[in-house]
Amino acid sequence: MIWQLANRWVMSRSPPRATFLNGLAALPSGDVVGTESALQVEGTTVTPTGQDFVYRISADRSVTTVARTPALNQPNGISVLPSGDFLVATRGAAEVYELTPEGQKRNVRTLPGKIVDDVGLAPDGRVYASSWETAEVYAVAPDGKVSSPFGKLAVPAADFHFDLQRHRILLPLLRANSVVFATIS
Repeated sequence: MIWQLANRWVMSRSPPRATFLNGLAALPSGDVVGTESALQVEGTTVTPTGQDFVYRISADRSVTTVARTPALNQPNGISVLPSGDFLVATRGAAEVYELTPEGQKRNVRTLPGKIVDDVGLAPDGRVYASSWETAEVYAVAPDGKVSSPFGKLAVPAADFHFDLQRHRILLPLLRANSVVFATIS
């Protein structure tokens, strides 16, 4: 329900038209950034529209486009890095990347699996990303080395959360109606 309301709100205020709003992240300023995966869903058929964009909603509720290009590869999950850049997961490619507030894509990290649902930075500097294609959560070290610290999951993990106090990651498994609590080092 909240996504439908947000979709209507952004569709009425953003320069491009939204069809599949996806990830959201709050900035320290109170602004919000979000992704438009640019998918048209009809029944069980999902078709990319090529109208991918990342947007920003400011405290005064104005909406601006950070970047709009098919090269965003159907942006999905998004998080905010300490630098102020955004970390973006892609549905349409096996990658995560950084996006500057000015819309420049950089530091692309390639993963073994596509349909990357969420992405986040762990305290040790590793980037975690969940893939629906492979049902794995990948950890990308600062040197670019990719690992699968939890192995193959029973079903893919959706948007996850770091529990920094307990040194773990919480992985919701929607198709299994369960949550995995995994230790991160």
